[in-house]
Amino acid sequence: MRVLGLDVAVSPLEIRARVGYMPESDAHIPGMNAVSFVAYCGELSGLPRSDAMQRAHEMLFYVGLGEARYRNLETYSTGMKQRIKLAQALVHDPDLLFLDEPTNGMDPKGRDEMLELIRDLAHSKGVNLILSSHLLPTSNTPASTSSSSTEGGLRPRDRSRRSSSRGAACTSSG
Repeated sequence: MRVLGLDVAVSPLEIRARVGYMPESDAHIPGMNAVSFVAYCGELSGLPRSDAMQRAHEMLFYVGLGEARYRNLETYSTGMKQRIKLAQALVHDPDLLFLDEPTNGMDPKGRDEMLELIRDLAHSKGVNLILSSHLLPTSNTPASTSSSSTEGGLRPRDRSRRSSSRGAACTSSG
């Protein structure tokens, strides 16, 4: 199996550095504040500690949590926790971003704001997205183009800001 043109058995660390994942379920570490958590996730994705910390601050401001970044994660609302999960998925500037139920549990205003962030990622930032949602309006809103699975592979839209030598997002040779 290949992801972003790389064999998963041969290049797992390279793939991890190029893929972001926003899980449906919370996976926060108790006792941490947002900036420490997002920076830690950046380090797990291969960023040096100082770069991870800088990017954590940037991503928390991007998702709208700049003012709350030093608060303990357990004090965050559901919507704020969704934003933290997006920030940790983005901290290492991935080529491919998996979003699993990104608006789950959010109020209408928070949902609209999250969808606007996703639209910005897809349209202005050029991030390839794979969004999983049981809400049809959510899955249709963020992107103007979509990818489909054919013959065991995904064919995402072109990302002009990324290297043209990179292949399809995910393919299977089986």
